[in-house]
Amino acid sequence: MKLYPGLLVAFFVLVLVGCVGITPSSAVENLAECMQSGEYERAAENLATSPDATPAQKEQCKKEFIATLKEKSAKYFAKNGGLTSYTVVDEAVTPDESKAFVRIRYELGNGSSLDEIIPLVKSGGRWKYICEESKAN
Repeated sequence: MKLYPGLLVAFFVLVLVGCVGITPSSAVENLAECMQSGEYERAAENLATSPDATPAQKEQCKKEFIATLKEKSAKYFAKNGGLTSYTVVDEAVTPDESKAFVRIRYELGNGSSLDEIIPLVKSGGRWKYICEESKAN
């Protein structure tokens, strides 16, 4: 079997650079990475919305998601020395593998930590963050 190093490198770059997830844990780790680097728009690219949502509803959900991430970063992370690292603590996937819940621990610059449970849905073969409107459905 002949290996193509360029293709292998390109694959790993796509996996590592994007704020998407092949597994629920990797999706949440990528969300934390996007928050840490301030790439809120990139994080919002991996947002699941209701299939019957209009383009305007999808855009509104994306704006609210970005605003929530910015608010969390400004009001909590920045106040506590910034987000220095993160660790996935636990992952639970529903038996039909359509939903998952990932507990992540954020380590902050002042030595404190914050645990958060992030719900995800599987859409198009990828794990995505849930839009607030989708949570109600």
